[in-house]
Amino acid sequence: MLGRHGLTILALLSLGAAVPSQAAPRTDQEVTRTGITDHGYLFELRAPAGWQLLGESEARRLSPDAMCGATLLRSGIWAFLITESTSEVELSDMRDLVIANMLDRLDGRVEQTDEIEFLGRPAFRVHLVGEVDGVKLRFVNTLFQHRSYTYQIVCAGPDLAPMRDPRTTAAICDAFTLLPGDAVPGRDRAWVRSDTTGIGWRLTGGRYESALSGVVIEPREGWHVEIGDALAAMNADAEVALLHGRVEFYLMIVSEPVAAADRNGFEPLLRESCTVGLGAAPSGSFTRPVAGRDVRFDIRTLDVGAEHVHGVMHHEGFVVQIQCWWTAAAGDGALQLLDEALAQLSFLDGERKARLARELLDGQDHESGLLADRALRNGLFRDYRYDFRWRKPRDTFWRVRLGQDARAFDEQARAVLEAPAHGIEALVFAEQGSDVAPLHYHRATLADYVGRDSVTLLQKPRTRSVGGRQVLLSSFSVDRGDIRMGGLLATASQPDGRHVAMVFMALPQNLRDGRDAALAAVDSLELLDFDLEPSQRAAGVIRDDRLGFELRAPSQTDAMEEQSIPAFESQGRVIRIGGGPHVALFTAVRSNMQSGQSEWFERVLHENMARSLPREFRSVGLQEVGEVTVDGRTGRHRRGAPSRSGGRIETVTLEHDGTFFALVVAHANGRGPTLEQYLAGIRWVE
Repeated sequence: MLGRHGLTILALLSLGAAVPSQAAPRTDQEVTRTGITDHGYLFELRAPAGWQLLGESEARRLSPDAMCGATLLRSGIWAFLITESTSEVELSDMRDLVIANMLDRLDGRVEQTDEIEFLGRPAFRVHLVGEVDGVKLRFVNTLFQHRSYTYQIVCAGPDLAPMRDPRTTAAICDAFTLLPGDAVPGRDRAWVRSDTTGIGWRLTGGRYESALSGVVIEPREGWHVEIGDALAAMNADAEVALLHGRVEFYLMIVSEPVAAADRNGFEPLLRESCTVGLGAAPSGSFTRPVAGRDVRFDIRTLDVGAEHVHGVMHHEGFVVQIQCWWTAAAGDGALQLLDEALAQLSFLDGERKARLARELLDGQDHESGLLADRALRNGLFRDYRYDFRWRKPRDTFWRVRLGQDARAFDEQARAVLEAPAHGIEALVFAEQGSDVAPLHYHRATLADYVGRDSVTLLQKPRTRSVGGRQVLLSSFSVDRGDIRMGGLLATASQPDGRHVAMVFMALPQNLRDGRDAALAAVDSLELLDFDLEPSQRAAGVIRDDRLGFELRAPSQTDAMEEQSIPAFESQGRVIRIGGGPHVALFTAVRSNMQSGQSEWFERVLHENMARSLPREFRSVGLQEVGEVTVDGRTGRHRRGAPSRSGGRIETVTLEHDGTFFALVVAHANGRGPTLEQYLAGIRWVE
């Protein structure tokens, strides 16, 4: 459908500029250690004491819309500058859109909103607190307008004393100034994207291909494909987006499987849903060719001054929605961009789509997630609170949502499982300490989580044997607005009072067609009869099941101590081995970065941990040595020059199963365990 997150966020992101003129003013960005001068967006940012600056390419690795950034590494605080061309939008409307955008992505609340003056201009400062994947964060966003652009200075970090101190935000805001100029020239955006794969898709050389919908996007010069976390921040239901490098023009694809019998009735529902979601009826329609087929697009003018077009088409069992946004001021130029964007869309035929699906299913599953009591990596979901596991079946694509993404479906959901090839969603619930009989729990779940009034039981509970245990299954149908949905409920129980429920929902024919996939998911559930420990510790050994490693000290007598670094919090851990003149720091942090960023993260890591190293190593530069093998995985090896006392520092970094690992070894006098001895103590846990 249109999505829970997309409409407000996309309205915000797509308040775009008119097509630029042919004039070519200077638009580059100059970056030094002490300052950033941006000639395209007419600003200068000096480095406050203790802050490290990030140019556009570095900042975009962390915040896709950022023009630059800065970080106070030891406190885990980040600041980003975001600019949007908003010539027809009031600052108060932008404030409301920004707040709605942030709250839609966070489990949080607005603590305070102030009207202030900034650089002689009216401005708003928004204080917001929230939680992302179990990490409590604080945001302070300063918004103002200049030369038809809205500027945001966003400061964010753990909700601790440094971020609560108003001097932190003041330091970065006071370091920002505007440059003279009659107009903001802008520039083509600097995109950072490596080849990668996801659940049912791959990106190679900038070309996007889907083994699900069959959508192919091959961007032309000046265009960029957006996928992954950055796309999810815009619209959690979108498959892929195509963005223009200079003009604020967005094309987004939302696809879902719909059985042939349902397609004719489904398209009007999607078009009506768009009208309701945007709060605007179409002002007209037109036809445009897409991959050799004529598609009807409805056009709407939104209250925020943006134009929106929405088209619906069908391809091999999928309904594909095409949504675009631009500013009304773009006029005919935007329609030319629409034609150019649509010309970059095509589809895989059935044979090529099946071949791509097989290649992806046979490859590595890179989806990962981490909470304090749950983890997903290498296709295996673990719930440490309720002691159960679920492994993705290998014959179809499955996605897993955790944290606030799961709570968007239901506050009590431990996870949401999605089979996008079949349009099936499964909410996973659990409880413990209940002495109710398994059948009673099954019936109560059907009533509580599906609904008592609108549900129709199609098949009474029956037993299915899964791994020597009994699972209760029942089929039902339920009304969801104007749509009748099919459902399958599976519940498993243990004598100790633990219960797990899987509630599958889909369009009725989709569920019938995907029933084997749903039952395979049921069969993959393991309700364990032992405690599933996230971490275990013994003399000289730490085993972390959440992050997927076992660390053994060179000697059982070596001390192993946890180091607290606010920037990582529940998303990772730092372990210090040894002490005195010989120390090693082992770090494991869930990676949200694209591949190819190890060098940047290594620098961040080294500076964060500098306070735990012997003093003489805190400013040592590192030189490339080569590659090393760590339990079958290839890591990057770097070494510092010998110190005056003959000691040196060595680092090894690598990414594995969605986690970034680093080992930093320092010897003040050149003696102590070797790097090889430390590496021999690292093992990967499935």
